[in-house]
Amino acid sequence: MTEQVFRKCSLLLSLAAWMTMPNQAQASEPLERRGEESDRVFLPGNFFTPAVASAPSVKRKPSLASVPSLEQLKLIESLTADQSKRLNELFRDYKSDISALQAELKGSPDAAAKASLQARISLRQNTLMEALKVIVKTEQMDELERKKKGMTSDSEVENLP
Repeated sequence: MTEQVFRKCSLLLSLAAWMTMPNQAQASEPLERRGEESDRVFLPGNFFTPAVASAPSVKRKPSLASVPSLEQLKLIESLTADQSKRLNELFRDYKSDISALQAELKGSPDAAAKASLQARISLRQNTLMEALKVIVKTEQMDELERKKKGMTSDSEVENLP
């Protein structure tokens, strides 16, 4: 029992001595590299985040979250009957086009053909967004964004404590 206490005390004393050493003695780099400048610069207090902006190592595919669904667009209170009708037609055409492209994509074993189909799907999504910008006003899209964030009006935001 006393041997364990002595071991723990000696470990604590070693740690305390190491903590009080000057910064150069604490360096974990080999002695020959201590004088050289490091190519990595880290933010103070956070050694996980480099200070220099670097490109992400993983490239993500663009998400479909930027394209609102028909159900989301129907949540816009200021949507007129004409806009609603045009949106229904637009999304009916979009869904039929996309489902045909996706079925073609699943059946294609060729990588080049898959890449081409994915490019066509992306182009179709961009076309949908452009058509949405024509039908739905900017103020209405802002209203939808506020609803997505849980805010129904600007007055609620101003009245927050």
